[in-house]
Amino acid sequence: MAFTTTWDLFIPTLVIHYESYTTSLNETKDALLEFLEQEEVADAPPFVIGKTYRDYYTADEIDAVSKMTERLALRETWQHTKHYFGQ
Repeated sequence: MAFTTTWDLFIPTLVIHYESYTTSLNETKDALLEFLEQEEVADAPPFVIGKTYRDYYTADEIDAVSKMTERLALRETWQHTKHYFGQ
């Protein structure tokens, strides 16, 4: 719904993926600040790399959520999230 709402209301958006913080923290932070038209006023807190919640779910559960998301999500939403399911 977020993509639909921002599209319908002509709201500028910035998509940031979790892994962007691990591969390019400073660039991601700078892009966010620029998008929000804000200046950096303090150092960012340290980002803890490697947090994952895969162990909370079985492979079957992850597969079921992946299939459900692919079927129900808008194409743009799926394009932004499918890599989290190994697609």
